Amino acid sequence: MSTYICGTTTYATIFSGFNLFSDPSHGNTMYAMSKLLQFAQKAFMKTDPYEAIIISMYELNVEAVNVRYNEKYDATLSPHELRAMCRAHPSVSIYQFLKSVECLHYQISEGDIPNTSEVYRLIENLISAICKDIAHESELYKEAKWG
Repeated sequence: MSTYICGTTTYATIFSGFNLFSDPSHGNTMYAMSKLLQFAQKAFMKTDPYEAIIISMYELNVEAVNVRYNEKYDATLSPHELRAMCRAHPSVSIYQFLKSVECLHYQISEGDIPNTSEVYRLIENLISAICKDIAHESELYKEAKWG
């Protein structure tokens, strides 16, 4: 398995997804995001909770690359890098949001991270929630019989 530090576009897509899909019509996703927000706010005490999530995800991504390749990359983001990662794109679909979160999840699946990281667990929960929301919005799901 190869792993890499996700680019600005991946993080900007995830940031956009947090802004676009945190409403009651995406109830499962909204709940999973609220858990990530709570964790990030406690860990980083940032004014913008979405920025805090991006920072925590990026730090975990860098840690995973460092573990995988025995590197010592610095996880510090410059203000310019953070702004680029937290730039909202209003045209992100829920499918692209899911794919970007899954990409990040894959990139952070190194070493002990899956067993020890709260952020990792919360990202897994978010993926599951997005999938549920996508399925529940589907006409095929709505037409399926209960039981």
